[in-house]
Amino acid sequence: MRLTGRFFSVAMAIAACILSFASAGPARAQDRPAIAPPASFHCTGYISEDLPSIKLQVVGGDRENMRLSYAERDVVFLNKGLEAGMKEGAVYSIVRPMGEMIQPFTKKKLGYYVKEVGTLKVTAVQGAASTAVITESCDTVWMSDVLIPAGETQPAGSNEGKAAAAVTSDAIKGQIVMARAYHDYAATNDIVYVDVGSKQGAQPGDSFIIWRSVGPTEGLVHSRDDKIYVKRDRDFSSDRYRGGDFAMSAPRQSHDEVLLTRPTMPRREIGKLVLLRVDGTASVARIVSSREEVNIGDHIERSVPEPGSAGKD
Repeated sequence: MRLTGRFFSVAMAIAACILSFASAGPARAQDRPAIAPPASFHCTGYISEDLPSIKLQVVGGDRENMRLSYAERDVVFLNKGLEAGMKEGAVYSIVRPMGEMIQPFTKKKLGYYVKEVGTLKVTAVQGAASTAVITESCDTVWMSDVLIPAGETQPAGSNEGKAAAAVTSDAIKGQIVMARAYHDYAATNDIVYVDVGSKQGAQPGDSFIIWRSVGPTEGLVHSRDDKIYVKRDRDFSSDRYRGGDFAMSAPRQSHDEVLLTRPTMPRREIGKLVLLRVDGTASVARIVSSREEVNIGDHIERSVPEPGSAGKD
């Protein structure tokens, strides 16, 4: 009887453990986000026609004899104080001008690429200097990084969640000129920079179709295999053995001959993007959908709602 009682107690304990794990499992799963959260607006960077003022800068930091860069929660020192009107509690965006931005395909000047590094809050103000703590860092903070009031870098509101349009307008067209972190390829949820801005009539929340032309120049990699199969000798009596340098058979016409005679091919729609921040000549956008990798240089065209579709869910 004693042995039976012990087995019963052990069985009850195991059952209790199983029930506790089963009940705790869904809670842990719910704590984890289903997908990675989208990047913060103030970490995207932007392309501006004008360089930000460099009057207010990070000029030092705690333990600067042991380190060259700073991150979130670190204490840094600024080159302005009470004499320049600095106030305790003020919040600034940390930015880094990266240089002139040239459209890589048309060679047109778009402005200056400004990298957003993070934010800081002034904690103490002295006569000619101030002390601040970095409240958020998107990248390492360096001495000489520039500070501007936090509100100046915030993008306007976005209607990213609205339904995409079904027809296109010829009013605004452009290209993807750069991806964040200088990637050559981008995909859904990635941040890219496009060469359309407010001067062309673009607005935050505008939806654009991403497309490219079909042909030998499609994408970044050009594949030319003509030497493998092109006909090298037309004196054979049969097409069967008219191969190239590396094959014994070939198509009736070469690749170049087909391209010269074929009609205009339809464009390939790769995905869609939505403008997050719009400046004069360029904008920051998020790719909201993509069928395959998006290349630097892919074309974009603004989508507009179908007639009579306004107000529909």
